[in-house]
Amino acid sequence: MIINNELNTKLINIAKNQAIMNQNAKFDKILQDLSSDNSRLTSAISNASNMANSDSKLFATFDFMQAMNQLLYGNPSDAERSKLLSKMQKIANNI
Repeated sequence: MIINNELNTKLINIAKNQAIMNQNAKFDKILQDLSSDNSRLTSAISNASNMANSDSKLFATFDFMQAMNQLLYGNPSDAERSKLLSKMQKIANNI
């Protein structure tokens, strides 16, 4: 009797779940839309990452040119000159 009641309960739950799935026939479409949204989001993140990397190189180049100008047109002391040269070396290695 207990097994029969448990089986009936399970069958009722399966029937309820089936009825919910039948009512929500758009469930597959929702999953497909989420999948396409996910691919568009991944593409947007990839594009943003590429743009950030490009901007990073641009700013590093700007810093390098600024240090070069300080060396050429400024009057840095020997300590400042060595700092600028090491900074320029680091930037050149990163680019």
